[in-house]
Amino acid sequence: MATYSVVADGAVRKFDFDGSTPFVDPATGQSDMHDWLYNAKYLQYYEISNAGISPWISKVTEADGTQATRFQVFPSDAQIYNWRTQNSNFPFEPYKTYRYDLEFKLDPNWQFNMATGDGLLWQTKGMPKTGQYGHAVMSMGVTGSNLYFSVLYPNSALNATTWPTSVTWPSNDYAATNFPTKPIVAGRYYKVSIEFFADDRPPQFGGQGYVNVYLDGALWIQYKGPNLHPDQNGPHRWDFGWYNWGGQPTSTRSIYFKTAHAYVK
Repeated sequence: MATYSVVADGAVRKFDFDGSTPFVDPATGQSDMHDWLYNAKYLQYYEISNAGISPWISKVTEADGTQATRFQVFPSDAQIYNWRTQNSNFPFEPYKTYRYDLEFKLDPNWQFNMATGDGLLWQTKGMPKTGQYGHAVMSMGVTGSNLYFSVLYPNSALNATTWPTSVTWPSNDYAATNFPTKPIVAGRYYKVSIEFFADDRPPQFGGQGYVNVYLDGALWIQYKGPNLHPDQNGPHRWDFGWYNWGGQPTSTRSIYFKTAHAYVK
């Protein structure tokens, strides 16, 4: 598989966001990241510099000499769609086979027992229309001391009788899934590979969607079905970082990524 790239806003944008990769692409003089969201502020790709935006997003050197990108959310941060520090990628194309590799660790001082501490570290988001609840269609995060993965595809689309179709859905009407969680610890790196064919169509209309998730090389999740939201206002994108959807954190949430890299077949 090859590193995924798209042409957007007049430049080639490579989906290589590894810790060793500068924030600014020297070939274009701009970031390949679409935007950063931190402390209720947005920083667009043409505003991002190699210095990062300390203390929210920065490069750090690990004890073994490798580099990682650190994302931090603070209790004192301003709120926008809950507390979050995230990188948003440029939109990607449907109906292709992808692999998104992540190597991440939670800070050694991570508090797993924080009542408002649940959140996500990676997600696939569409552009919902009025009447379509804006959940991520795919996401991976931490609840308590467990790593979880979810696919939220609306029943109203899964049970459609014509396609394409106009569809709406509330916040709690998604096709049932039963994915296992995995216990994790703070202070060590985990490698995750998310392999999928990006498809918004249900099987009865030719949908070929699937997701296989590998954790430290072992198969963790297998899913067959649509993995993009249908009938959107625009294309989907990937985000990574930390989104503390559990509420206001009571201490700093720090997460490190050595690898954040999308490939296409």
